[in-house]
Amino acid sequence: MTTDVSALGGAAGTAAADRSSEAFAEMGSEQFLKLLITQLSNQDPFEPTSNEEMMRQISMIRDIEMSTSIADAMSALTGQQKFGAATSMIGRYVRSQPLEDGRILEGIVTSLRLDAGGKAVLRLSSGVDVPLEQVSEVQAPAEAAGQLVGRRIVATDRRTGDASLTVEGEVTGVAVDELGEVLLKVGEGDVRLRDVVSVA
Repeated sequence: MTTDVSALGGAAGTAAADRSSEAFAEMGSEQFLKLLITQLSNQDPFEPTSNEEMMRQISMIRDIEMSTSIADAMSALTGQQKFGAATSMIGRYVRSQPLEDGRILEGIVTSLRLDAGGKAVLRLSSGVDVPLEQVSEVQAPAEAAGQLVGRRIVATDRRTGDASLTVEGEVTGVAVDELGEVLLKVGEGDVRLRDVVSVA
């Protein structure tokens, strides 16, 4: 006994068509070709599939392959744009969103890498990593240094050669040396902005 599919109107027919479309969309071109060959070999020789129907099915294969290629290309382009945005932050001063313990990570971006999931992770001058999605503010180093005046910092002065000197205290001023390095005045001396480890 056969049932005319066109007689099954309404939601049941629409739901079946949607499931069929989803199943077809998940089918690869190789699977589709196997199905097509099976269909051709099992068709009634007295009522073969029309040329129009065959062309429609081949066209559907091309549409599926093209939409898959476009989706892959868009995904790659989005990843490249995010990576480009992250590289433009190298040398800039960034602040993170508050962490679970309330701390805010901040410092000059010295490098970046992609994690296993393909997301950009910024390495700060303080040695900590901040995922790009966690960055809440980006500033030029001189501008960021001006906002540190009156705040307590801890820095590791790496200009002293092999032995690193820890500097801790309140920032009283900002200067820029002849090489364009931003310096923070702390007590009687100064420390480079990029050597700041933490800000209180």
